[in-house]
Amino acid sequence: MAEQLADVIVVSQCAGPFSATAEPMMKACIKAGTHYTDITGEGPVFRIGQSLHEQAKNAGVMLMGDVGFDVIATDCLAIFLASAITRC
Repeated sequence: MAEQLADVIVVSQCAGPFSATAEPMMKACIKAGTHYTDITGEGPVFRIGQSLHEQAKNAGVMLMGDVGFDVIATDCLAIFLASAITRC
């Protein structure tokens, strides 16, 4: 996989189950020097990313989970609600 990522700047991992796909993709990204994002909100996947943090840091690679599922959706809802409350 790392060879296929050699010319890729950022991967947006959308293939699950993330418990099976995230770790191999993260490791391939680290080896290839490719930044990694995913859309999962699974706690175990966050822990995988945390366990690979030093390797990623040493490779100059960012591992960032949950870029389009739980956090973004709730942040948008919070902004909407804050705006609605302000208008009341």
